[in-house]
Parts: sequence; structure tokens; C-alpha cells
Amino acid sequence: MAAERGMTLPDFGRYAADHPEVDVELDARLAARARRGDVVIESRLAGWIARNEGLTAVAAFIVCSPAERARRVAEREAISVEQALADNDERQQVERKRYLALYGIDVDDMSIYDLVLDSEAFGPDELADHIVAAVRTTFG
Repeated sequence: MAAERGMTLPDFGRYAADHPEVDVELDARLAARARRGDVVIESRLAGWIARNEGLTAVAAFIVCSPAERARRVAEREAISVEQALADNDERQQVERKRYLALYGIDVDDMSIYDLVLDSEAFGPDELADHIVAAVRTTFG
């Protein structure tokens, strides 16, 4: 949705903080797609959406340290690590406040996830293997 509006993620996060209809629209889009099934949804609230919609799902959250996240963003966005760290921190704070206010959801609560995987401990293929194994266990 940031791209649809020609905005960067930090700018979009600030915009969405003042426009709660953005979150409602995004979450409605994700919930509608999730209800159709046979999909992987990636979103800060995807696990919460699956739970709130009563969907059978594997909710996975992939974490890494703030320093590593900043390094990855800096490389991808061609910005300094310091700028990426500041942008990531601002986005995380804005989103946490917004989701608490709008939905009463604490995005720092990992208890709703079936898997919490560290992307510094596992490479992309290993992360995928863990998730696929959980999906096979859940869906056969």
C-alpha cells in the first residue's frame, strides 16, 4: 500500500498512524485473501489476522537483531546502517502504538505464533524447511 501511494515505508508508517482506515483496509485485504486459503501471507499482523478470523494456519514470525535488520535494510535500500536503524526503530514504535490503539494488539507478544524463528541462526532454506515442516504437520 505504501507503493500504491508512492511512499517509503517510514513515510507510510507515519501516514498510517494518522489514518487508521489504512490499517483497516490492509487487514481486510489480508483477511479476505486468507479466507480463500492456499496462501502465504506476510504482514506484521498476519498471525493475529489468522487467529482473529478463526483460520487453520501456521503462524510463523521471523526475528533477527536490530543491528542485523538495519544492515539488511541499508543494503537493500542503499542507505546508511545508522539511517536504517533509526527508520526501523521509528517504524516499530509507530506500529506498536497504532496496533495497540486500533486493535488492542501488542505486536511484541509472540505467544500467538506457532513458530518464532531467528534468521541469524537459520538461512533462508532452513527457515523455509522449518515452516514447511510445520505446514505439513498442520495440513497433512
